[in-house]
Amino acid sequence: MSRQPSGELTPHAPDASATGLNDAALSALAIFAEPKTFRDGVTQLESMQPGSASAAALDTVCELVERGWLIPGARTARIAQAASATRMPRGMFGCPSQTLEQALQSDGAQVLFVGMPYDKGATGRKGSAGGPAYIRQCSKTAFDYTEQAGRAQGWWHPFGQRRVLEGVRFADLGDLVVGEGPRNDDDFDRIYDVLYSLFQAGRFPVLLGGDHSVSLPAITAAATLHPGLGVIHFDAHGDIGALDDMGDWRRNCSHGNFMSWVAANPNVASVHQFGLRHLTPDAPHRPDKVCSYWGDGFLDHLDFILDTLPRDRPYYLTFDVDCLDLAVVAQTGTPVPGGLSYKEAARALGRLASRRIVGMDWVELMPAASADDYREGTTVSYLMFETLASVFSARGAEA
Repeated sequence: MSRQPSGELTPHAPDASATGLNDAALSALAIFAEPKTFRDGVTQLESMQPGSASAAALDTVCELVERGWLIPGARTARIAQAASATRMPRGMFGCPSQTLEQALQSDGAQVLFVGMPYDKGATGRKGSAGGPAYIRQCSKTAFDYTEQAGRAQGWWHPFGQRRVLEGVRFADLGDLVVGEGPRNDDDFDRIYDVLYSLFQAGRFPVLLGGDHSVSLPAITAAATLHPGLGVIHFDAHGDIGALDDMGDWRRNCSHGNFMSWVAANPNVASVHQFGLRHLTPDAPHRPDKVCSYWGDGFLDHLDFILDTLPRDRPYYLTFDVDCLDLAVVAQTGTPVPGGLSYKEAARALGRLASRRIVGMDWVELMPAASADDYREGTTVSYLMFETLASVFSARGAEA
């Protein structure tokens, strides 16, 4: 490590015996069961292993920190706060609710839905904070998740003439708490901490926004654990500018520029943007690692595009509903006409899901004005279901 972490450290391994760590690392985790500083932990580990080199104990603790099994005590407190998220009897697609602790156990569900009712980053019309509740409400008309003897039953797909998502367990963690502080404050830390925990445990998180700025901590968490990450970005807007003009993300990140910091992340290898069509005062800024496809023209070149996306690279999918045409979804903060149809979006997502998608988010959907209007929430729910089916079919996880 380049430097020793400050403050006390504490374990973040809900089921340490299932982590694949060696005996020395497990012994080190046990030492930190009572939080202590980096140096105190190394000293105690050395005393337990007489004759071992100081460097060996140091390397063991450093590795645990780098891999996320030891985390700062302050971050533990944030995770505990986030774990008290608002939960409901039945979640997305009617799946069961789980606590974060349950989700991180070795027998936890594979797909974890996390709501973030947050629109502090919206620069125009607000309302996407109601998105998570609305899409959950509508999702049960798209797919009714069931289990028998702990096994997910999946659903019969009429076009593929087969069951999809059979054996893929879903659970919903509810909504993370949104504080009363300024934008990009503890709210973003909670997103990062919870998604980092899920990625680390090998889960597939699905973040429900919320405005598009919530994708920044989510993608940052994915890139931390999956260096060389590729980002697949569906949007009517590029959400990117020259980083030198952006300043500090804590003060300045919004739903309209969050991709600036994503593209600048050294752990992000590529960003592919689809469906862009917004008007701009000048030619948009595009860093070298960003490839943008305007309008729907990319649909004729999906084979070529897939050839440019390495199969061995992990990818994170972020989907802003304003990439869809207004005839499909109009309940969004910054609508732009001329977007993708439902079939076009489903086709593109289905093809791109052949790559190794490790997580995704769905953002910028606003509730309908009428409480009994499920149309747009149901549309997005269907699209999400189709995408999950394609992701896990490509993984060969359905059995």
